[in-house]
Amino acid sequence: MIRTLIADDHALLRRGLRQLLESALPNVEVVEAATRAEASGLVEESSWHLAVLDLSLPDGLGFSLVTELRKRSPRAGIVVLSAHGEKTYATRALRAGANAYVSKDTAERDLLAAVQKALEGGMWVSAEFGEQLAHELVQPRSGAPHEQLSNREMEVLLAIARGMAVGQIAEQMSLSVKTVSTYRTRIMEKLALANNAELMRYAFDQKLL
Repeated sequence: MIRTLIADDHALLRRGLRQLLESALPNVEVVEAATRAEASGLVEESSWHLAVLDLSLPDGLGFSLVTELRKRSPRAGIVVLSAHGEKTYATRALRAGANAYVSKDTAERDLLAAVQKALEGGMWVSAEFGEQLAHELVQPRSGAPHEQLSNREMEVLLAIARGMAVGQIAEQMSLSVKTVSTYRTRIMEKLALANNAELMRYAFDQKLL
């Protein structure tokens, strides 16, 4: 039995993913989660063979969820499914422990190819992104300033960019207000920004939202 976790806040997409996986893989047992908190609870409750995780869940980005899942189920195939372009988040997801990063507008055959590769313990990205990575090995690019942020700092950046207050972020991420404030200070320093308005503009200009 292939114990499979699907985490996405859209019920129709979860249903479609379930049907796709059940039709393509033998003996699949699917459990669904709509939020990062729900998924995290399921990760702690049991071990998994496969996980298909939306990167942007209502209560935060899924980078830390990927890391939690990798620690709890070291041999799991982890596929990150996201509306964000690969250029922005794919490398972060793979470094966090994912086997594959798949855009939500990709064809079903690509998703199934990523799932199969992940179940085999391999890695999968689109041909276009693979070519980009190959070019960067030969001629590394300097990168945008936000690429130096940790995954946690990136989560805080995006929360602030969405207009959330420090207290709200702390509650959502189960952190203290002081810790979130420290992350905010580090972000401002690394990006050379002075206030939340500049941070929001930066996120918009970099197409992070």
